[in-house]
Amino acid sequence: MFCWHSDFFAIFGSDWTGTQMSNLRSKAVAGRLSAFVAGSPRTAAALAVYALLACVLLIHIMLALAGQQSGAWILRGIVSSETLEAADSWNVMIVALEWLDTHPAADGSLYREVFFEQQHKFQYAPTSLVPLDALRLMGFELTPLLLNNLNRLILLASALGVGALCWLLPERLIKGPLDADTRRARLLLAVAAPGAALLFFPLIYGYHIGQLQVWINALFVAACIAWVSGHRATTGVLIGLVCMLKPQFGLFLIWGALRREWRFTIALLATGTLGLALSVVLYGFGNHLAYLEVLSFLSRHGESYWANQSANGLMQRIFQNGEIHDFGGDAFPPFHAVIYAVSMLVTVAFLAGIFRLRRAEGEGVPFFDFMLAALVFTAASPIAWEHHYGILAPIFAVMASVWILAAPRSGRGWLGLALCLAFLIAALPLWALQYAPGLLHLLMSHLYFAALFALAALWGLVRGRWGLPPGDTPLAAGEAA
Repeated sequence: MFCWHSDFFAIFGSDWTGTQMSNLRSKAVAGRLSAFVAGSPRTAAALAVYALLACVLLIHIMLALAGQQSGAWILRGIVSSETLEAADSWNVMIVALEWLDTHPAADGSLYREVFFEQQHKFQYAPTSLVPLDALRLMGFELTPLLLNNLNRLILLASALGVGALCWLLPERLIKGPLDADTRRARLLLAVAAPGAALLFFPLIYGYHIGQLQVWINALFVAACIAWVSGHRATTGVLIGLVCMLKPQFGLFLIWGALRREWRFTIALLATGTLGLALSVVLYGFGNHLAYLEVLSFLSRHGESYWANQSANGLMQRIFQNGEIHDFGGDAFPPFHAVIYAVSMLVTVAFLAGIFRLRRAEGEGVPFFDFMLAALVFTAASPIAWEHHYGILAPIFAVMASVWILAAPRSGRGWLGLALCLAFLIAALPLWALQYAPGLLHLLMSHLYFAALFALAALWGLVRGRWGLPPGDTPLAAGEAA
């Protein structure tokens, strides 16, 4: 009997011992990992961001291999300096400029002729033409190729700006010198942030289709950096420039006055006034007044195409009011009273919410409020295309930074998981959802839903609902707003 047992162990003992040793090694690795997380929670949280970005990159590559225009496919063209002739914005803006050149005395007729009669979707304010006229004054011939090459540089600068924002933020939010764990986490996040921005589809898609939105995104990133750096007036100037390209950001005047951010508000008002005055001199007061009719038309009709990521777009798809799968370059969905009423109610509710919001205390709270307002002014619009949500790239970077800085004591892993999921939904081109059957096609508004989550998360930051006691580490004390 003894011999039998000896033979058994002789035959199987080595395998059993190897399994036991493997288990011991696994436990040792798990123990070291647990000790690392406990000793360096912010570094561990930053490394989790790298894992998320690896997943996003892999999905982008898989989509590209499947023949879809993904972030990886667009980045390949950027890296290879591929010639890009797309002109989603440039074509209609050049048409408008050429019409103004040939009709210098027709003040007030620009939008009636170009927008309503010729049915070019020139939906931009006359002030948006000033930068293009400045390029012409410098001797450049306006072509989509020239403007897209400029967009490539602006896009790369935006990505680097997101990294700079992540680098600056910890010193703004944490009292005293940064410890070793925080310094490592800040470096890791600042290095990852530009890559995350370039993997964020709404940001790079604007470049791919030749969009003016690339300039708006860059100015917004620069405004965020200026705010974090303590330069309120510079922030106001940058937002004033944004207003020339995207007039609804003029609502920042009301926001700034209500928040008593006077340096920001005065600088914004001065920049916007000078830009508007220059545009009136160049293109006539009547054309600026006529633009109000365009805004009224857009709010009444909206857009039914699935890329309209707004309450209006969602309602258009619920009522199947207009073409969903194909973009009409010269047509709009018919007016629908219910869609219009719901869209306006959502817009009013969003604006009332941001203007009446009471902020918590904390050094970073006014900055979070600033980002919240920018996202509200975007999502509240009846038409909010995919590329309009490029401003979510710095917003997600900031929320990730705050979550990482709060890692030692917030204990809210669910919040980190929710942020990861929202980033995945927003960063990926989930175009296949437009063919989902039945009511599942409402998932086409995935980017709008991700933006609503970002709004809720920012609202929680502004209201102090992230489990971060005001006036204590990691958020420094600040005056009540």
